[in-house]
Amino acid sequence: MFRPLLRLLRLPFIVLPELLAVLLDLLLPRSLSRRLLPQEDHYAPHASAGFEGWYTRVALEGGGNVVCIVCHVREAEGERPAYVHFSYTPGPAEGKALGKCVYDMFPPRIEQALLPRSEGSPHQPFALLAPGYAEFSRSEEGISAYFHLPGGLYAKLTIGELEPLKEGVGEELTTPEGRWARLGEGLPLHWHVLTLGGRAGLEIWRTRVEEEGEGKVGLLLRAEGVAHCEKNWGLTFPRGWIWSQAFSTNKDSSPGASFALAGGKILGQRAHMVLFRSPSTGRKWDFRPPWTLLLFGKGVTIAEHVDKEANELLLEVCDLSRKLVIRVRAQEPREAWLPVHCPLRVGHRIFASETFTAAATVDASERRGALWSGRWEWVETRQFADVAFELGGDYR
Repeated sequence: MFRPLLRLLRLPFIVLPELLAVLLDLLLPRSLSRRLLPQEDHYAPHASAGFEGWYTRVALEGGGNVVCIVCHVREAEGERPAYVHFSYTPGPAEGKALGKCVYDMFPPRIEQALLPRSEGSPHQPFALLAPGYAEFSRSEEGISAYFHLPGGLYAKLTIGELEPLKEGVGEELTTPEGRWARLGEGLPLHWHVLTLGGRAGLEIWRTRVEEEGEGKVGLLLRAEGVAHCEKNWGLTFPRGWIWSQAFSTNKDSSPGASFALAGGKILGQRAHMVLFRSPSTGRKWDFRPPWTLLLFGKGVTIAEHVDKEANELLLEVCDLSRKLVIRVRAQEPREAWLPVHCPLRVGHRIFASETFTAAATVDASERRGALWSGRWEWVETRQFADVAFELGGDYR
């Protein structure tokens, strides 16, 4: 009963050094701050986090969709402290050997282990183990996940050729939060995207006949696709949030355009983070607070509109020289969305729903002229199909 009070009392002693690190990172040249301030791999486990969740979405070349989640709540006040999710939705070109399957599993625990680093690498390899349910590991080569599912079903997912958020020496650990990621315990929630477009391989097979009826034994699916890998961690999930993600691939499997956004209620206000990549034009745009902060529902450089009835999102965000207008609209009723268990203080409960068939449009503009007095000039429009779109908490 005294743990929350103790955490509150020690918070100033933790947050003040974190704020100082953010200030130094802002004031010092980037090359100098990278040498003086420690760089942390935020995709790896955080020992002090109240919860951690690793989320992977794969869009298969045959039109199918795969979602994997490994998540746990430390010191959960109720049942279901750990959660493993695997779901597969077949596409039109993937045959009929395996239909849609959704598995929500609640192992008693998830074990973590940090593995030795490769010499000269900034990345922290690690392994997650939910005994009897799943294994999830991060290595220098990429990500490997193995799932033991009900009915004698198994799935193996490998992801390589990870496309980082930012390229260049010293930028390998860049997160959507930028310098704000240094507020480890100063912010209740964090979001990190490992890659917007890794190359994924998937195999699903069955080793025995299902207990209820007959099922094909052997290899059921072998497919490839593009993967989005991210992670949330912090003290607790927010009261409400929006999340969306999409990518397009070219015929030669080279990276296509992509975007990802996450936002919602945090510290009594609303804020968003937005990533947009367009390799054909060279645009790699990131938006984060203070540009994406809505104070008491009002923002100078951001506007948010969510239509819960139409399942639509309109998000406009800009800084001094760049502007994005993102429109996302679901193509199926809310009843058809995938229910998602979320990490709460009482354990994992259904607190969000997600669709993978939404449509999105991203309009990019650049300012011509002097700062605020210049006019916006449209430079690019991207259309996305099979967009992932999630509404959680108060946004449902």
